[in-house]
Amino acid sequence: MNKPGRNDPCTCGSGKKYKQCCGSVKVAQAPVVASHSAAQRVDDALSVETLIQRASAASAQGRLDEAVMLLRQAVVTDPRNIRARNILAKLLAHHGRLAEATQIYRSALALNPVSVEALQNLANSLLAQEQWDEATEYLHEAINIDPGNFVLLNALGIAFYHQARMDEALRVWLKAHAIAPDDREVHLNVGLVHMNLGDHEHADAVFREIIEKAPDFYPAHKNLLFSLQFGPNNSVDELRAAQSKYAACLEAPLLTLRKRHSNNRQVTRRLKVGYVSADFRHHPIALFVAPILASHHKDSIETFCYYNYHAADGVTGQLKGYADNFVPCAHLSDEQLAEYIRLQEIDILVDLSGHTAGNRLAVFARKPAPVQISYLGFSGSTGLSAMDYLLTDAYSDEAGSDVGYTERLLRLNNSRYCFRPPFAEMPDITPLPAVKNGYITFGSFCNVNKIDKLSIAVWAQVLREIPGAKLRMVTIPAGNARQRFLEAFAALGVSADRIEFYGKLNRTALWQTMLSVDMALDTVSINSPTTMCESLWMGLPTISLIGKRPPSRIGLSILHSAGFPAYAAHTPAEYAQIAAGLAQDRGELAKLRQSQRQIMSASPLMDEIGFTRNLEDIYRKAWAEWCETAQ
Repeated sequence: MNKPGRNDPCTCGSGKKYKQCCGSVKVAQAPVVASHSAAQRVDDALSVETLIQRASAASAQGRLDEAVMLLRQAVVTDPRNIRARNILAKLLAHHGRLAEATQIYRSALALNPVSVEALQNLANSLLAQEQWDEATEYLHEAINIDPGNFVLLNALGIAFYHQARMDEALRVWLKAHAIAPDDREVHLNVGLVHMNLGDHEHADAVFREIIEKAPDFYPAHKNLLFSLQFGPNNSVDELRAAQSKYAACLEAPLLTLRKRHSNNRQVTRRLKVGYVSADFRHHPIALFVAPILASHHKDSIETFCYYNYHAADGVTGQLKGYADNFVPCAHLSDEQLAEYIRLQEIDILVDLSGHTAGNRLAVFARKPAPVQISYLGFSGSTGLSAMDYLLTDAYSDEAGSDVGYTERLLRLNNSRYCFRPPFAEMPDITPLPAVKNGYITFGSFCNVNKIDKLSIAVWAQVLREIPGAKLRMVTIPAGNARQRFLEAFAALGVSADRIEFYGKLNRTALWQTMLSVDMALDTVSINSPTTMCESLWMGLPTISLIGKRPPSRIGLSILHSAGFPAYAAHTPAEYAQIAAGLAQDRGELAKLRQSQRQIMSASPLMDEIGFTRNLEDIYRKAWAEWCETAQ
């Protein structure tokens, strides 16, 4: 087919000139690698179907550049062939070349603007690049054409979810579930939105229902284990039962695939330690990982970072500079990554995610390293027999708490956390707001999914103790969630005019909001380590209630390590008394605001070298034990 001239009418039927329509779509050319194979040279006379078939064969054999070249030739041969464009875009997207894929999807849509498939492909590509707003527009267009398409509704729910439009996300996911009640992905998303709104009872029920119908559906198991950490009344027996089902689903089928490790068993040699995470970027986990990677003794430890996320930023670059080896691995399958780790002869493999997003527990289930440790990203057990240890501390996990884990516990000397603030980014401390306002302002900066009835009850008691005080709650999406919290406070004698809501804020806005309050209140059933560390660094006394379960004792761990044990309360009444006592002496409160950074800087919480040496000692002992017991 001859290509139209720039000023000719476009062949797609849009009525525009070619230069203003399809001719304006520039498709980036992939580099062509030299080859000695005659089969790799493209014959201009080949049909589009033959080119697609050859590209499929080349892709199946791992010859990506050749496959891309053949598909580009197919597009040139027949510019109106949407199928060829879609196959090319999907191939590029599969290999992480999302920007190129998106450009080609746009050109396919230009050929047929009312194609549901073209709209869906472009929207999915935008979702993969976290361009939520534009993806939403194309999904709305597609749904207007095909309103009963539950796949489109599910994708729209994903876009709403990431825009913090939770009520809308729940609405479209419930609609999609009604259309396709047996689709596990859609049903799972209904549970996820309940979980992230703090409605864990509904979330748990959804996950359990999915597991009952589909015991082999791994995502439901992992999300149930994650959600169960939030329930203050969930028993150890419930947790262990869920862990057992999770392991039966994920780990049991892989047991026969495990291989004997051939690592050198010399106890004192330099160890290869691998860290696996999707959070080596602007993410809370990076605040605690950076000091470790920066402080590892290079003569004793060789570090490997396996990065399971598709994008990099400035923090990624910083961490890459600290690590001896930095390996992007999001494109690798679990089997491929496990084999790669095995071939690198990693001695100790550290999971930094647990059951949080982006985890690679399916890699750990394959046991690619002799010693495997879960740490930092999740406060509970992974449930895997392949995970040998879990790193914690004596404050979070007191004596006797081991019963809730499938792993053996390794306790660090102080807190399990070592905090490095983003010094250059965080603003200077400002004067105490209460001096100007004439009343005390409290702040809650934890994710909404951590705010349960117990937290509301304790915070309401604080507000009743201090007349005129107000509470600013961040991360609360507009709609039903805010109304639900207002009704809960009203039932406990706190009027709506004393509560202020904010949605999810970027880091800069979050820190500025922290400066606008006088004290911070930690959630009760499950504490928030990053929020607590940042609140303390911003000069806010942060009050935490010491619970009985490990997730509700993280605040105690951080406050002791940071030098502020007096902010930890043993009872709800003491929680309110600590807040009231600080509120009464505003002169002392103002001094604390200005002195907390100095106290923290000299505390074990920010002793990067001391913390990392303690960690390395623990690694060495775990390694020595394997060397002595391995057969």
